[in-house]
Amino acid sequence: MERRGIIALPEELQILIFKHRLSPYCVIRENLVRDLSLVCRLWRDLIANEPQLWSAFELSLIHHGIPHSQNNVKLMQLRLHRSKDTRLRIRFNINDPTCKQLGLDIIALFKAHANRWQDIMFCGPATLAAALLSVDSSLPPSALSNLELTLMEDPQNVRLPHNFTISSLLVPYSAILNELSLNTRLVNLQTCLAILAQSPKLHRYTAVIHRESDFNVSPSVSQPTCRLEHLDLEIRNINPTQGTGDEHPLQVLARFLDAMILEDLTYLRIYWADSASPDEAGGRALFATILQCTRLRTLKIENLPLNQDAFAACIGTLTHLRHLSIQYPDHAFPSPLSRNFFRALCGHESSINLPQLEVLHISIHSEKVGKEDIYKLLERRMKAQGNPVLKDLFIHCDMDSRTCAAWREEISSTYPSLTVEISE
Repeated sequence: MERRGIIALPEELQILIFKHRLSPYCVIRENLVRDLSLVCRLWRDLIANEPQLWSAFELSLIHHGIPHSQNNVKLMQLRLHRSKDTRLRIRFNINDPTCKQLGLDIIALFKAHANRWQDIMFCGPATLAAALLSVDSSLPPSALSNLELTLMEDPQNVRLPHNFTISSLLVPYSAILNELSLNTRLVNLQTCLAILAQSPKLHRYTAVIHRESDFNVSPSVSQPTCRLEHLDLEIRNINPTQGTGDEHPLQVLARFLDAMILEDLTYLRIYWADSASPDEAGGRALFATILQCTRLRTLKIENLPLNQDAFAACIGTLTHLRHLSIQYPDHAFPSPLSRNFFRALCGHESSINLPQLEVLHISIHSEKVGKEDIYKLLERRMKAQGNPVLKDLFIHCDMDSRTCAAWREEISSTYPSLTVEISE
């Protein structure tokens, strides 16, 4: 039979087409192998014998989800066999009180291939994570690139032992070459620094800090040596009445950042989920630290209890910024920024230059920003010679929805290349 169309292509190209058409992580289900093999009979052997088509997959054990049976183990065995010696990229989502033993069985199977781990995402009970991450000494130091952990309380309200800490997870920090993401109530600022001190090769770090207490940094904590390029912090459940002066949360956060090597940082996001009173000294200390980020391209701040003067003094010196986001979407967290700050971005007195700015997202609650202010900003930012022009503008301000819609439509028609959103 004459081979036509895609079947006539070399096998190497057919494999590339498969990899492009499939999702990055194939979801394990019972009919997956059948589905792939029935695409075309002539591809059956090709599919079965190409390891890279089997090395990235997603396994979800969720209540009322896929049947909890040994078929899941068999399917994983098949994938691990067919992926041969290729590096593994696997996403685990284990969130069902009825499948703990099945989860342990799958983890035991997966641990047997620890020397092939490359990109691992685990979302589930901390006790299962502890079972997964008990392989630190057997994991080759050059294998693991990315690790993402989201740890929850165990099912059926089974809480962790009182002495269970983040150190109870034998995470091979020194082997992680690129990215680490931690979302667990076991992490505070102290443990973040301790973890970073064990991760000398790390470039990207994401942490969600859930501590109601212990929001502090000890001077005796180990100093990180990794040169981060990407830092993403979410801070939750901080006591809003904690400390003043050196113990104010902003001062503590400044000391936390000051303990790191920041010269290579290009991305910084700080999300503050709880209310706290602004502190001028704390804000200045925090931004004095951020000024060390001389290569910063993206700065995203949400709900941080700042005052405008400290913020403006810092922002104007970050001349490499391309993306600036200062968001206070909930009026329970009042924006410290005023119309004067916005006008400074337009080039008024005490202007904030930011010659490379391409994306601006800003919240101003206390004063109304006039349409003339927006047009002055755009006249400056859309006509910069030799520099990138503004591509994306989002303004959250004190204005009724009808006015927002009218301004948005008018500005979009005047600057069709600009993505613009004005929200009340």
